[in-house]
Amino acid sequence: MIGKRIRYYRKRAGLTLEKLAEGICSISYLSKIENGEKSSEEIIRLLFKRLGMTYEEHINPQTLSVEIEKKLMELYHYLNEQNADKVIPLLKYIHKQLEKDSFPEYQTRYELLHVKWLIVQDCLVDAESELKRLSLFYDTMDNYSKYFYHLFKGCLYFHMSDSKNALVNYQRAEKWFSKLEMKEREKAELNYEIACTYEQYYHMNSCINYANRALEIYNKEYHLKKISNCHLLLGIANRKSLNFNAAEYHFRQALKFTEVYDDQETSSIIYYNLGLMHNVQGHTNDGISLIKKSLHIPSTHENHGYALFELARVYLFTNHIHEAKKTTYKGLLLSRKYHLENHILLFQALELKMQEEEAYYAFVHHQVIPYFKKKRRWDIVASFAEDLADIAYKDRKYKNASLYYRTANEARKNIK
Repeated sequence: MIGKRIRYYRKRAGLTLEKLAEGICSISYLSKIENGEKSSEEIIRLLFKRLGMTYEEHINPQTLSVEIEKKLMELYHYLNEQNADKVIPLLKYIHKQLEKDSFPEYQTRYELLHVKWLIVQDCLVDAESELKRLSLFYDTMDNYSKYFYHLFKGCLYFHMSDSKNALVNYQRAEKWFSKLEMKEREKAELNYEIACTYEQYYHMNSCINYANRALEIYNKEYHLKKISNCHLLLGIANRKSLNFNAAEYHFRQALKFTEVYDDQETSSIIYYNLGLMHNVQGHTNDGISLIKKSLHIPSTHENHGYALFELARVYLFTNHIHEAKKTTYKGLLLSRKYHLENHILLFQALELKMQEEEAYYAFVHHQVIPYFKKKRRWDIVASFAEDLADIAYKDRKYKNASLYYRTANEARKNIK
């Protein structure tokens, strides 16, 4: 414990092993101390003195440790709930307590929890910078801090749409979680975050597996919001896997819970997904009705943008050209006003499709498909690639048609 503390404060002070050891002991001896080997009290005192601290404040630092550990876990719980009213005063309280006593392991844990708060606040650049700084202290972290480090790094990458690196860190967090005494709810939170990342990465089977694990725990605790979120995620994953009966069941279950606590945004997402599913099955009248219903419920600009695109696309497919143009225009206005890059491309493609097929073909080929390939939006890639294949086939450009049918099939294979 003393060795880890010396290493922690040495790194915070920006000292090398050589600088701290100079005139006190050899570099190799200091390295052994930091790695847990015993040393004389005299050398330890001299090392702490050089670090600007006293030996006494570190030899038995138990005065506030139980209370701080309890408060840190409370903070973690409120961060998961995104309860700003509880998080902000608790961050301030813990910070003040840590100023009074020397608890490097808790200081690190506190700083990691603050990273989570930055992510919740969408301050992703600051969160990334702070995690980079904290990585320098990784070898001084206890198991809890290592768990939080990988958990929040996974969370950061998820919010940056880098699902591959998110999964790497969530898997490492799973490893550290197994070494900790944590409540079942924390296990459910981890499973749910991993499920969301697999959905983003288009590994639907893994998404369903982890979402079911989370749902099982939340059902025991009767946590309505979390149960609803799991059913929604399971509905989306099953819809993308074309398991429509299972998707319908989970969407309907999610709706029951959203009605209990009046979660309008989630209700809007559910009706949009139900509409998508009905459209894919050829029930376009029902699909249009459900998507219109989703648009009449308050939600994010991004969610309404996707709903408008699907509505315009179905209007065009069913030859309601006037409605398609009107809805496309409305979607473009919304997308440009709120700088929704994905949506702007989608609506521009739809606009060109109604104006000039050749320009549409070139735009989708050069911009839309490459863009959404990078985003790993395989459902969008498959849809547009199939459309280009149909155009090429109609124009007797069979080689191009074959290429795009293959692109569409490969995209669908990525939806595992």
